[in-house]
Amino acid sequence: MNIDQELANLTAELQKNPDNVQARQAKAVLLNNKALTLSKDEKHDEALKMIKQSIELDQFNPGLFNNQAIFLSKMNKYNEAIESVNKALQIDPQNKTSIEILSVNLNNQFTIDVQKGLDNEALEKISRAIELRPNEIIFHCNKASILNKLGRHAEAMEWADKALSLDQRNSNARAIKSVILNQLALDDADNQKYEDAIKKIDQAIELKSTEIGHYINKGSFLLSLDRVQEAAKCADKALEIDKENKDAKKLKEIIFKRK
Repeated sequence: MNIDQELANLTAELQKNPDNVQARQAKAVLLNNKALTLSKDEKHDEALKMIKQSIELDQFNPGLFNNQAIFLSKMNKYNEAIESVNKALQIDPQNKTSIEILSVNLNNQFTIDVQKGLDNEALEKISRAIELRPNEIIFHCNKASILNKLGRHAEAMEWADKALSLDQRNSNARAIKSVILNQLALDDADNQKYEDAIKKIDQAIELKSTEIGHYINKGSFLLSLDRVQEAAKCADKALEIDKENKDAKKLKEIIFKRK
């Protein structure tokens, strides 16, 4: 008997006895299976409609809410996915699949919130994602990034360091810490603390040696201390990375006039 015939038989049974729990659950499973097939074929709208029918039949199966969340996520409807998987967790708070799905969608919605300038909402979501999966490095990096954007640089540094404590060689963690150090260096320079700025930008360069902006900034800090030859080396290094970079060329011209 194929799945459509089984569904027809179960539908007939439920018309006679709508409260038949076994039939309701069996039909919910079949609809779920059809929804999974539709989603695999990239027919997410149809899959979503079918999983909703499945949930109507069995509202105490966390797996159905998990699958609904997955379909919604594939449609970039992350907030709706979060709502769905939260219902799964109400049924089974320790469900590992639900926890993973929720954390992923919180991180996805974090990205959307940041793009929309909803920084505080983004911070709330990424913080929740970390609570769920505290060893996920990218979550720590994202929290560091949004805190840095909010001007909370010391806190941002703490989270970048937490990411690096999980993996010292992680490129995302190294990159975000270098960005924070660069910002702190610029703040020092604004306050004419050029030696402190240079120490921080050197740390940033150690973490991400291919970032052209670090060399341009260091060259600028060195010029402020009349360390022209050292500044020239920074400009040369920047131009090695990108010989057409306008800021690097401008720094080189300023240095040439100072020699």
